[in-house]
Amino acid sequence: MVKKLGFGIALLSSILFADSGHKNNFFVGIDFGLAQHRYFYGQTNINIGVIGGYHFYLYNENGLLQGVRGYGLIDYANIDYTIVNPLTYKEDTNRGGVLFRVGADYTIEYNLGNYSVGGIAGLSFDYAIYGKANDPFIASVYDNSDFDLSLNVGLSFSFFTQNRLEFVYTRPLFFSLITALGDNTYSFRYLYMF
Repeated sequence: MVKKLGFGIALLSSILFADSGHKNNFFVGIDFGLAQHRYFYGQTNINIGVIGGYHFYLYNENGLLQGVRGYGLIDYANIDYTIVNPLTYKEDTNRGGVLFRVGADYTIEYNLGNYSVGGIAGLSFDYAIYGKANDPFIASVYDNSDFDLSLNVGLSFSFFTQNRLEFVYTRPLFFSLITALGDNTYSFRYLYMF
């Protein structure tokens, strides 16, 4: 038992403190996204915001970099879909919202010298606050805030060490955010790494 515990600690230490050949870094950036609302006539909204976090590289083997990162994101969304009150047939389109996201991702990149290409996969905890509906019936059916856990997958392209472009697909796992910021979000991000 003691030998297994010692081996586990040694293995974990070698992974965490190994020289990856790539610098761990803080990053900040811009997030621009399009969200689809499948249940509201296929309407979309535009998200724009800021992202920041820390990227920790675990190890580098034959140019293949693996790492983990934690981040926070704040997006403003201009939500433009129509909800109809079935009793009065009045429409409501008055929505705007803010999304707060805290997430962790596993990253893998293939280093090509000044460039690298890779993939991203992770989970995020999301909280959205959005405008209250004008129509009382709609306001009673659709709340003005939501929590959710989301799956995030994407592709990345890094260039000249400090610049990174990402395309990320986000899917809420419990769909509470479908009435807020969309049930499928496609984000384009630019990150600057310190």
